[in-house]
Amino acid sequence: LAQAVLCFAIPVSHCARSVAMCRACSNSARMAIATNCCAPIVPDLDNAKKQLAETMVLVDVDGVLNVGVRDVGGPPVLLNERNVDMAKNTRDIRFMHENRECIAKVSAVAKSLSDCICPGSMQWSVVLIKRLVRILRAIPGKRSVVLSSNWRKPHHAGRVRRLEQDIAAYLGEPFEFDARTPIIDEDGPGDRLRCIKDYVRQTVEERQNRNIPAPPLNVLILDDFFVTGMNGWKCSSENEMYTVQDAEVYVADGLPSSEVSVKLIHCYDEWTLKQGYLVQVGCGLSEKDAQEAVNFVCDGEYGEVTSKALAERFDASLEVTPFDLKEFTVRAKRDRVLPHVARSCRGREAKALLYAQEQAFEDFYSPQTVAAVGFCWEGLLTMAPWFCLRA
Repeated sequence: LAQAVLCFAIPVSHCARSVAMCRACSNSARMAIATNCCAPIVPDLDNAKKQLAETMVLVDVDGVLNVGVRDVGGPPVLLNERNVDMAKNTRDIRFMHENRECIAKVSAVAKSLSDCICPGSMQWSVVLIKRLVRILRAIPGKRSVVLSSNWRKPHHAGRVRRLEQDIAAYLGEPFEFDARTPIIDEDGPGDRLRCIKDYVRQTVEERQNRNIPAPPLNVLILDDFFVTGMNGWKCSSENEMYTVQDAEVYVADGLPSSEVSVKLIHCYDEWTLKQGYLVQVGCGLSEKDAQEAVNFVCDGEYGEVTSKALAERFDASLEVTPFDLKEFTVRAKRDRVLPHVARSCRGREAKALLYAQEQAFEDFYSPQTVAAVGFCWEGLLTMAPWFCLRA
């Protein structure tokens, strides 16, 4: 009798208010009501994740994660502290005379892109690594990171491992490149873009052969194409690349437009010095490039959540060097109310979902509502006496 009285004595208005609060907490929550109390909310997270697009990121290293200055008659000069000091402080008259053009270019680029200079004799920039990490963190669904650089060749294996370790330190989780594009002879930008197109086409065909519905695929290409501008170079007798859009259309040609979207971030710049020298630079991922990439991988996934807001949060998390996982545990409320997200997603997806839900629902963490746990606190408290008596 006491159990029945406690169970049915809950005011109808109180229960209705609890239900309204639960519904306001998350638009992905589903709720069943039994008798006059709040039943557990079961977010349909698995179904929601199926709707997120998969993202493939094809990463070049030289000219993307470092800065390279084209040198007449030689390979690009890496912008690191060692080379910059040599260009600025050399006293060798013969060296200065023979390399005056290269010295002028390196000095000009070092002044323009001083924040992207690789420390010591390292071959990647910490600033550019952080921008790549910002893009990877912003990807809401499943991702694959593919190495399309010359570094994919076997003799660069040790260098790639060290690069992966640095990326993992800032990403806050283990990281390895998921795949590599096929190793072919690449004599110019046309060969690189053709290799990327073949790899994307093969990946799409494999997805189609699974005989199960696959989510849309976003293809993000980060490349400087051997420090080459879009000046009409060819991938075939019929395909000339004058703009970034030409390259995107070339890669997407023949693929189902409803399933595949292609975005190229061309990390290249050029200008002319007062001495008349043409400076051509694989300028690395700029702030604008990183934001453009974040927009591509994020837009439309979370409705009112803007990629700019997400990017600002991701940037804030990169202030710790190396990356400190404790940054994601400081928000006690967030960690308590979203444990199922962390368990259901890989780390990067969980973080993106956490950030997105914080942005999307202003009252998500109000003291009265904790819907993501799977129940309404008020509903639990009203049933507490019943559980006590039952025990």
